[in-house]
Amino acid sequence: MSAKTLTLRYVAHFSTISGCLEEVYTTRAASVRQLIDALDQRYPGFAAALVDPASGRLRLNAAVYLNPPAQPPLSLLDLDRPLEDGAKLTFW
Repeated sequence: MSAKTLTLRYVAHFSTISGCLEEVYTTRAASVRQLIDALDQRYPGFAAALVDPASGRLRLNAAVYLNPPAQPPLSLLDLDRPLEDGAKLTFW
């Protein structure tokens, strides 16, 4: 699995959890779910704020926007969506 460089933006309480508004992040995560797990190790509580542990789905009061390279941004529901190098994600 090759490393990917992503631009991550944090809005609302995610900026409080991460301590920043935006960062460039390098990861070997293959999917958004794996990225969330990695971010949770770096920023404890990150996954709990996004993912309902009972269903494994995005919480109703959270949103993830994915902007793959050279494509329009989209609101993400499938946390198992593959990540592409150069993608931008916004956690809200």
